[in-house]
Amino acid sequence: MLPRGHRDAEFLGRAFGWLLLGYVAFLLAVAAVQPDRWLLRDFAALPPWPVLLGALLFAVVAVATRRWRARGLAHALLALAMLPAWLTVCIQPLGDSELWRVWSARDQVGLSEMGANLVFRLTHRWFGPAAIDFVTPVFGVGFALAFLHLGECTLVAARPRRAAELRLWLAAALLLSGWQLFWFRSNVENSFLSLPFCLLALRHFAAHADGGGDAALRRAAAWLGAATFVHGYHLAMWPALLLTAACRYPPWRSPRQCLRGAVSALVVAAAVVAALAAACHVAGCAIVEGHITGGTDDRWLVPLDPKAAAAHYDFGLLWPEHGAALGNLVLLACPAAAPLLLLLLGPWRRGRRDRAALGAALRQRPDAAITALGGIGFASLYYFDLGFPADYDLMVSICTPTAVGLLLLLTSLPRATRRRGAILFGLAALPAGAILGSLLLPLAPPHPLGAAARGTADGALSANGSTTALRLRPGESLIFVLQPPVGAALPVQATVYGYRGVPAVAPAGGNGDRGFAFPDPSSPRWDPQRLVIISDGSPASLVPGPVLRLDGRLALPPFSPPPGFGTTTVQAELKDASGRRFVSNAVVVEPPRR
Repeated sequence: MLPRGHRDAEFLGRAFGWLLLGYVAFLLAVAAVQPDRWLLRDFAALPPWPVLLGALLFAVVAVATRRWRARGLAHALLALAMLPAWLTVCIQPLGDSELWRVWSARDQVGLSEMGANLVFRLTHRWFGPAAIDFVTPVFGVGFALAFLHLGECTLVAARPRRAAELRLWLAAALLLSGWQLFWFRSNVENSFLSLPFCLLALRHFAAHADGGGDAALRRAAAWLGAATFVHGYHLAMWPALLLTAACRYPPWRSPRQCLRGAVSALVVAAAVVAALAAACHVAGCAIVEGHITGGTDDRWLVPLDPKAAAAHYDFGLLWPEHGAALGNLVLLACPAAAPLLLLLLGPWRRGRRDRAALGAALRQRPDAAITALGGIGFASLYYFDLGFPADYDLMVSICTPTAVGLLLLLTSLPRATRRRGAILFGLAALPAGAILGSLLLPLAPPHPLGAAARGTADGALSANGSTTALRLRPGESLIFVLQPPVGAALPVQATVYGYRGVPAVAPAGGNGDRGFAFPDPSSPRWDPQRLVIISDGSPASLVPGPVLRLDGRLALPPFSPPPGFGTTTVQAELKDASGRRFVSNAVVVEPPRR
C-alpha cells in the first residue's frame, strides 16, 4: 500500500495503468483491422493426445486442490501434472535450437545469455548431450512453482475470501497462456529459462508496493539480477526499479528516500550479475562477447526504414504491420488482454463500476502496471530478427510481466464482471492453443521397416532458417515433416531436394541467408550432378508418392539415403497458392559410422 497522503504517488500508479491499457487496446485494434496478418489463420492444428490428457489431469488437480491450505503440496502437484505431456511430446526446432546443441559442448558462454548457456553446458558435461533435451521440462516445473507462488502472495493474500476462485484463475492462466509451449522436451532454447527468476522478482515488486519498503525492492533487484544473468533482455526491466521507487516516494516530495531506494536496488542487481558471472568463470567457462555465435545480433532495435537498415523485416518502427505483429504477440502472450478491454467497454453504469475497481487496483499496485509496461514496451522496440515462429520464445518471454500484470487487473474486477471474463479468457486462449498444436510433433508411429530398423530420426522442413545436422545409425531411416511457411497462402506445393555433400554456405543477403546450408537450386553455385529429387510426386523421385500439396503439416514416407551418397543435405522448395516462393531450412544427414 502506498504511504498515506502521497496523492502524487497514487496518480502515478493510475497513470501508468491507464497508459498500459490504452497501448494494449491500440495494438489489438491495429491487428484487428489487418486480418490477413492474423497468425491463427496459418496455425490451426489440434494438440496431440498426450497434451490433451495432461491438460485434463492439470484441470482435475486444480479443482481438487483449490481449497487446500497446504499450498506447497498443491503447487507441487500442479507443477508436476503437466510434466508427463512435456516429456512425451516434442516440438519442431525453432530459432537457435541447433546452435545451442553445438555450444553445449563448448566451454564458452555468450555475454548476452550467460546463465542459459552455462545450464546447457553443465548439463552436457555432467549427463551427456542427450540430457539437454530435458532441461526445459525441468525449468517448466520451476516456472509453474514460481508463478503459483507469485499468485498466492499477491492475488490470494490480498483477497483471502476469494482464495478458491483466484487459485482457479491462476491455474487457468498457467495452462492456457503462450508459456505452455516453452516446456516441452527437446525445446533447446534460452530466453524462457530466466522466467522463474523474473516471476520471483515480480513477487517482491508486489511486496514493495504492499509496504515492504526498500528491503523488498532490494530482494526484487536480486532476483532481477539473476534473471538478467540467465538472459540479458531482462536488463530492459531495470528501470522498473527506479519507477517503483518513484511511485512510493515521488522524487519531488521525498528525493532522498527515492534516491536511496533506487540506488541501493540497482547496486544489488549489478552485484548479483557480477557475482554469478564470476561463478561462471570459476566453473571453467570463458565469457565471449555477443551471443552464442561469438558476435552480435544483426539489429537490436526495429529500424525506422527496413529497406535501408534491415535484411529480414518487411516493416519498420510504427508501421501498421509492426502494430499488427505486436497485437498478435499480445494475444499469444496475454490471454487476459482482450477480455479485460472488452469488459471495460461495457454498459456505462457497469463499465463505470469496473473502471473504479480497476483504478483502485492500480492505486494499490502500481508495480504491476510498471513492469507490464516495461515488457510490452521493450517488445515494441526489440528487433526479433528471426521473426515468427522462430523467435516465439523470446517474444512471449519478454511479455511475461505484461501477462502477469493484466491478469492481476482482470481478477480485480467485480464478481459479475469476472464471470463474464472467465468465458472470454478461455476464448482468448484459443490463438495460443492453435500455435501450440501446430508446432508440436506427435508421438512417432511404429517404424514402417519393422524390427530390422533401429529407429527413426525426424527432420522438420519449414521456412525457419535453421540448419540441423542428423547422423543416422545403421538400419535407421528419416521421416521428413513439411510445414507450410508462416503467412503462406494455402495450399502450398513442395519439392524436396537432396544435395550430395556439404555445399558452400550462401552469401549474405541471398537466398539461403539466415543459416541456410546452400542457396537456390537454380544457382550456378550448384553442381547439377550432385542434385537429386527426394520427393516431388514424380516416379523419378527417391521417395515415390503423390504431389506434395500442404494444407498443414505433412510427414513423408521413410527415406534412407543410399550409401553412396555420403553426407546429404536436404532442403525443400515451397510455393504457395499466390505464387510466392519459399526455401525451407536445411537438414544435413550424415551416414552411419562404419
